[in-house]
Amino acid sequence: MTNFWDAGNIAAWCALGLSILTPIATSISNNRFQLKMKRVELFVSSELKDIDEFISVVGNAIDSGQPGNRYSAAFGKVYAFASLQLKEQLDQLNDLILDHQFHEARPLFFLVCKELQSNSTKF
Repeated sequence: MTNFWDAGNIAAWCALGLSILTPIATSISNNRFQLKMKRVELFVSSELKDIDEFISVVGNAIDSGQPGNRYSAAFGKVYAFASLQLKEQLDQLNDLILDHQFHEARPLFFLVCKELQSNSTKF
């Protein structure tokens, strides 16, 4: 008669347990990773859309000589995720545009666009 606690039985039970738990652990790990990647994808997509709207609206404000009705919203969306250094530049740009100093705002606008582009590609 064989003993239930002999090495062969213990090894068989361990192998059975691992064969059941390994696919479950792999599936959970993959699902968490996919969820994280989807969140990053949605965030980056939203950020790029906000940057595109900002460039369009602010560029139009500088070219036309007056901020449009979407100006504040576009500015606020970009301001929300901007770095501290970029926020200072955005503040200067906003002041120049609201003071109708469009000629001085143009070079700063191009600088801000470059900063936004370099910040958005960090992902």
